[in-house]
Amino acid sequence: MATFISNPVGEFDPRLITRAIVLEYLSNPVEFLDEGKLDKLFEEEKGILIDTPKGTDASLKFQIKTAPRNSILGIQYTNTGIVMPRIYYPFFSSHMCLPVKPGETVWILQPGVEKQATARPGSSPSKSGKAGKEKNSALPGDKLNSGFWMCRIAEPVYVEDANFTHGPRSKSVDYFSESSMNKSALGGNSRKPTDPLSAPPFNNGIYTPKDGPERDKILKGQVDFDFINKNALSNKHTTREPVPAFTQRPGDFVIQGSNNTLICLGEDRPPTEDPDNNLAYPAGDNEGTQAGPRKQGYTGTIDIVAGRSIDSEGLLKENVPTTINDRDEVEKEKRTWAKNPQLQKEVKASEGNPDFAMDLSRVYVSMKTDGDKNFGFENKDLLPNPGVALDPVDGKPYVVLKSNEIRILARQTKDGQEVKENGSIRIIKEGTRENGHSVDQAVITFQPDGTIMIDGPKIVIGSGNEQNNGQGDQVLIGGADASEAIVLGTTLRDFLFELLSQMETNAPNFIANGGGPGVLNPAILTTITSFKNQLDQILSKVGKTK
Repeated sequence: MATFISNPVGEFDPRLITRAIVLEYLSNPVEFLDEGKLDKLFEEEKGILIDTPKGTDASLKFQIKTAPRNSILGIQYTNTGIVMPRIYYPFFSSHMCLPVKPGETVWILQPGVEKQATARPGSSPSKSGKAGKEKNSALPGDKLNSGFWMCRIAEPVYVEDANFTHGPRSKSVDYFSESSMNKSALGGNSRKPTDPLSAPPFNNGIYTPKDGPERDKILKGQVDFDFINKNALSNKHTTREPVPAFTQRPGDFVIQGSNNTLICLGEDRPPTEDPDNNLAYPAGDNEGTQAGPRKQGYTGTIDIVAGRSIDSEGLLKENVPTTINDRDEVEKEKRTWAKNPQLQKEVKASEGNPDFAMDLSRVYVSMKTDGDKNFGFENKDLLPNPGVALDPVDGKPYVVLKSNEIRILARQTKDGQEVKENGSIRIIKEGTRENGHSVDQAVITFQPDGTIMIDGPKIVIGSGNEQNNGQGDQVLIGGADASEAIVLGTTLRDFLFELLSQMETNAPNFIANGGGPGVLNPAILTTITSFKNQLDQILSKVGKTK
């Protein structure tokens, strides 16, 4: 049986895995090397550790200073009572950091043997051989931490929230009494499904009222849940807002943030005819049956999305119900018995499903999907026609980016006025080149010196639709049917100006004296012949059009 070493701050709950309430999140403990900021944690009236027993603050301060990033200050609580605040390191290494906020409840792992500091860092032994009393250092036997926090505890569906989860709601007397599925709870309930509900509470224990019996409170003393919400220093770096839930398929690996961001490593998941059954596959084995898994879908997909279930006005869609809690914050309505239970069921069935049209920002990487169709371009009339209609492409590997504003940046770094590094951008459609010319390759490059190069067998700028002569509103360069050389406007202007000037000057003597009818003045004839020999100079050396 494991032996637990006592902690200088309270006693251990004698269990390997237990629960703790987060008092403070240490994003960067280096900040607390500043004694002034460190003292704020113990400050009278507002300090999150105000309830810490005197005589233990020095040891706790040392633990805070030596803690890694993403550690927490937490209070364990059990059915028998509460133990005092302690430092808990993150269970996972710095390669993976999970979200948690002050006031939430987390799982705590307590190893059987705790690390100890044998002496105060930087201290020198006294004549008696004992460590000296140096400020902010550890006493022999002081631990660096009291265990490891793993993750926030999952709660029932009517409590669980990706943004912020108040765990005690799962045992709220008010929740049980107002729930239609608990009509007999606590002596009966005559509430109708359509009756209005109270604001979701932040109860301290099973009772919502703040003046409930002290014995029934989870946090006793000045530091309760409202105190943590107002005074935890890290809370100012969090945002409370409603976040839609996400329904994943059994094989999906989902990473979800606290503020409507999500990465799903799963399979292709386009819209279906039944929006409430978006889990269904659009095609494949066992289509329309209940038996057995699919085989050989080959539609592995990574979906990176921010801003799910947002309408055209930037507001949450109706399938994400919200409510106002008793802190006057908007949060997602999670109570399954809210309003009409059947309506709630219908609403929540499609909550948070992928919406390629309205979700705000998405990067969609798929082994196989109908990308054009899924993102609203199944109708080829919605796209230009550069000689060949842009038909939708189905069942192919895709990478799709969609948002309101998209930027691709190539970095330039400077040391003063001197450019140290100049980046470039290349967009390449693979293909063949012959004799230095593109056969079916297309390239757009942005060079370090700012040069933009567009190369391809044919370049169309515009819709591709022809107009009457002189009425075109686009540019076509190159291609098999581009037989007309582009005219050099300035050169043509100079030629015409010179020709007209000569004609103007020699107009009185246009016909040669004594030469008979139709014989031109030699000066005029010389000018015309010269211009005829130079006509090719007015044509472009690089461009042809249709």
